Amino acid sequence: MKYIILIFFITYLMNLNFSDAREFRVAQIPNGNKFQCLTCHITQGGPRNNFGKDVGTKFLDMSGNVKWGPDLAKLDSDGDGFTNGEELGDPEGIWEIGNPDPIVMGGVYNPGDKNSKPNVGFVVDADNIPDDAKISLFEVMPSTIYDLAEITISVRNGYHFKIEIFNLFGLRVGTILNDYIVPGECRIPININDFEKEKIGSGFYILRLSYDSNAIIRKIFILK
Repeated sequence: MKYIILIFFITYLMNLNFSDAREFRVAQIPNGNKFQCLTCHITQGGPRNNFGKDVGTKFLDMSGNVKWGPDLAKLDSDGDGFTNGEELGDPEGIWEIGNPDPIVMGGVYNPGDKNSKPNVGFVVDADNIPDDAKISLFEVMPSTIYDLAEITISVRNGYHFKIEIFNLFGLRVGTILNDYIVPGECRIPININDFEKEKIGSGFYILRLSYDSNAIIRKIFILK
């Protein structure tokens, strides 16, 4: 009888899929309940997606727990242009196990699925400004905004520019600039407290700089 039990146990071990999802890890990632095991796996209990591979090879401690933090948050595991932290609502990787999940107004996205990402719906990303554009630089510091930030644009040709802020549903939250700007570098301050409180909260937003029919965008994350 003991040999039958031993053979059964060996057969069980041989057929055990060690890539199966570990449910306890869902609670070790901010907003992990949104996609459950599919945060790290392509299918339920199946092969890992790229986020799961990053976690499995670089971000597990000796007990098999996820080491969530700035290093994992800043990666863009699925290559969709948004970091793991941005998609899960914790761009700086400051969330800790046991804390409430971050509340993200624009939604939570899967860091292991390149098709799960915010639909910004505009024209040219600020990291790929064409050479014939009227500006050569459009950036905001810091990219995660608590209260205050500063937009910098480098203007090639003087023109009337507009900078607006939109949420990820395409609704305009407010206008930051609507004026003629001379050639050179221009710095524009942002104070989140100037916007209507009911229109803005924690989450992704899009800064859109427009002139004529052209639009250049930059994503930001507001943390209230």
